[in-house]
Amino acid sequence: MTATALAYAASNGTDGHHRALARVEPRIINGEEAMPFKYSFMAALVSAERNGNAPEPVVSGLFCGGALIGPKAVLTAAHCVRGTPAGDVFVAVHRHDLSKPANEDRECSKTIAVEKIYSHPSYNTNTYSNDFALLVLKEAAPCAVVGGKTELANMYSGPDRTTENLDVTATGWGNTCNNFICSIFPRLPSKLQEVEVTTLIQSDCSRAFRGTDSGIDSSMICAAKPGKDTCQGDSGGPLFALYQGMYQLVGVTSWGYGCASDTPGVYSRVSAIASLRLPSVIAGLVGYPTAK
Repeated sequence: MTATALAYAASNGTDGHHRALARVEPRIINGEEAMPFKYSFMAALVSAERNGNAPEPVVSGLFCGGALIGPKAVLTAAHCVRGTPAGDVFVAVHRHDLSKPANEDRECSKTIAVEKIYSHPSYNTNTYSNDFALLVLKEAAPCAVVGGKTELANMYSGPDRTTENLDVTATGWGNTCNNFICSIFPRLPSKLQEVEVTTLIQSDCSRAFRGTDSGIDSSMICAAKPGKDTCQGDSGGPLFALYQGMYQLVGVTSWGYGCASDTPGVYSRVSAIASLRLPSVIAGLVGYPTAK
């Protein structure tokens, strides 16, 4: 059995996030609807088209999730945008119910075009190592900072060892059904879902994939709970914990074998990019150090 990345095909293509499913891209299994706008840093990567002079693009499909980490910066999975021009990607921010027009979901809900895509320089398309990408939006998310309050996700600030055996939450609009039929005809919710899982000790994470064709490296972290998982359409979305009174990112939804199966879900470990030197053009957007 092959592992599968957790993006959902928004079209019938076979490249990048549109490739056929084998290593299954995550969706929320046995979770529940999130309280509207509780996780207001949550973003949806969507396909959309401009409609004349209409203020909002017309959204035609969700394919991944992401986390708003700066007013114009979204952290997602590299496999979600592999081979995809920035001009083909839009991000829906400050959303809960994707079935509604943006201006009916929340006053500051908006669908924003992507200006630049920066994938991790060491992203491996075969192993999903360093499965990170940063999207730079053409304009700032309207409610990213309001009245001195921020609606952005924070990067995890605790010691890396404290991310093991940690109760965490994953969110997304991905498939909520995990049988074979649903892998072909996904059951995608319109309202944001959440699920609580627990991170694994790294040795247990590696042991879970022995005998498979997939390996676990230091850029990955596993999380699981019986019957609960992420799945198709949830790729790129945040895995986060409430730490020091703030929601802090621990991981980015990446891949797994099926959904809520005998193996845990695999996430890109956010601490793996803490020392990454980013181009100065975007470093200021997310508070990372600039490249030398």
